[in-house]
Amino acid sequence: MVSCDLFVRDDGSGDVVVRVKDKYLTKKDIQDLILKKKNLVTDSTKYVKKYIANWASRQLLLDKALLNLSKEDIKKINKLAEEYRDNILISSYMGQLSSKSLDTVIGENELKEIYEQKKNDYKLNHPLVKLRYIHVLKSSQNFDEIIKMFKRYNEQDIKALDKLSLQFIPFYLNDSTWVKVDQIYSKIEKFTPDMLRIYLSISQQIESEDNIAFSEGDSFPSLSNPKHLDIKVDGVVSVVGDYIIMESDIDKAYLELKSQGLKAEEFSHCQLMSKLMQDKLYAHNAIQDSILISDMEVKTYVDRQIEFFLSQMGNDMNKLVKFYNKENEKSFRKELFEINKINLLSQKMKAKIIEKIEVTPEEVREFFEKIPKDERPYFGTEIEVSQIVKKPKISKWEEDRIVEKLLKMKEDVEEKGASFASKALLYSQDPGSRSRGGYYALTKKSPMLREFKDIAFGLEENEISAPFETEYGWHIIYLEKIRGEELDVRHILLIPEPTQDAILEAREEINKIRDMILSGKISFAEGARKFSDEKQTKFDGGKLINPINFDNRFELTKMDPALYDQVKSLSDNDISLPLLEKDKSGKLQYKIIQVTNRFDEHEASFTRDYLKIQDLALKEKHLKTLKKWIKEKSQSTFINISRDYKNCDFRRNWASE
Repeated sequence: MVSCDLFVRDDGSGDVVVRVKDKYLTKKDIQDLILKKKNLVTDSTKYVKKYIANWASRQLLLDKALLNLSKEDIKKINKLAEEYRDNILISSYMGQLSSKSLDTVIGENELKEIYEQKKNDYKLNHPLVKLRYIHVLKSSQNFDEIIKMFKRYNEQDIKALDKLSLQFIPFYLNDSTWVKVDQIYSKIEKFTPDMLRIYLSISQQIESEDNIAFSEGDSFPSLSNPKHLDIKVDGVVSVVGDYIIMESDIDKAYLELKSQGLKAEEFSHCQLMSKLMQDKLYAHNAIQDSILISDMEVKTYVDRQIEFFLSQMGNDMNKLVKFYNKENEKSFRKELFEINKINLLSQKMKAKIIEKIEVTPEEVREFFEKIPKDERPYFGTEIEVSQIVKKPKISKWEEDRIVEKLLKMKEDVEEKGASFASKALLYSQDPGSRSRGGYYALTKKSPMLREFKDIAFGLEENEISAPFETEYGWHIIYLEKIRGEELDVRHILLIPEPTQDAILEAREEINKIRDMILSGKISFAEGARKFSDEKQTKFDGGKLINPINFDNRFELTKMDPALYDQVKSLSDNDISLPLLEKDKSGKLQYKIIQVTNRFDEHEASFTRDYLKIQDLALKEKHLKTLKKWIKEKSQSTFINISRDYKNCDFRRNWASE
């Protein structure tokens, strides 16, 4: 009948039809089966054959399960089976009690005595909840009115929703009814145990059942009146869209402010929570607007963040993990990943909201004139700085050596199956990507060098570029994956090293230029235009650009610390001694600096400080735009706040209507 050695027909006993190891299917089993199927329409022989085949397959699967499952798993399964058996027995017993109550009067004392004797056997394995839930199609008529009724939920609203639920609404739960949690999961597709726990915790009340409770007036134990436990589940204090805010998130925000050297005590818990809610609102709506952040992009950001943290902690990961009170590096990275994903979504959403906002000269003037004269800002002492740079020359031999090394790596990957990521990890001199195997998530808007992006977007998937040069050094790029308008690329950067003779030669050149300026043969600006190796500044007489506002002025109290150390001892028009440093790409260079102009602390002037005032006016307009957006979105996004925070001042901004 079946061509498997495990199946043996036992003709000797005349009783066993099929055996699978120590499990037997007898003729009596089959006869009983046929008797139960009195109305069997199909041919009984076919039905029996199919039943036998299914029975045998089931026994084989059970046998394999016992062989492959661990003892611990089997123990858990046996425990569940035992609990299920007990539940059936209890259910039968409860049914008998119910039947008895119909024709026999059982006193309350007698019932309580039975309960006390058996209460350990009456434990519920399925928690019950009261939950108000509505599933409304957006195309429904009076959609907004339905939502208002659901939130307001007075007597008239309840009647109206009950009536609607019978006509149009796909699924509706009235919170006057106790239901099994399992039924919630089966009915509400997107609800998970964690999601349900979160929503129950918002009101700071969860209904749970440990043992059967008594209901006054009932003549037998009731399952419809579980105990009410006022508890705070997991410290959830708010839900914004698909995001939750925990009490611990507020504590972390407080500690983060302290770690940044800010006076955290000046910020209330309400203010910190409001900021967290704003971030979640931005992030939630970013997803709704199809603003995407790839996991690799977030991981890249986390890697950079940890590199910075480690630099502050002597490169001691254990010390860093302990400082942030984490169990290990993995849990620390996981938390940073979630935080940064929300932050990046929030930043992109805000950028999208204000990207087209501009201010006209008239708006700048109106902004300035509406500031009372006695409240106008003061700007601190500012200076203008110029510099002349000489870079040590790189020999042709050194450049050829670097190119040959990159070509060898390319060949190893393409022809010998070597890992590009491993090569980048071992040899790349790019501090921003080396620890990630040279990885960057790249779009056409990424703040990367134009020539770098041009090469990357000209590659096919799995192609490696030829070596090419930028101001940072020599590169090769590997295009790992094309994802729409975003590329996953890896690259290796090698920086040519100057010889010692070349370094000394650059020093001699910068000294000669300095002497020419001091002797009056040329001005500092002329020296920059004629001799400087820094393309970004030489054609403007060496003037540095403030990266914050793209002005030539630097406020002393806000200058980059390294630059401040170089100019703090200089008087106006003094020229520094030659300074040896590494530029932003890590290459050695010599430079001389001059303070070309100084502006003492002064009250804001419209003509003198136009760029700063324009920046302030634009920021104010951005702020108004964001506030308006928050007000609108807070009305259309699900927001709930725990009762512990409902008295915060921000409540009027976050109220749901």
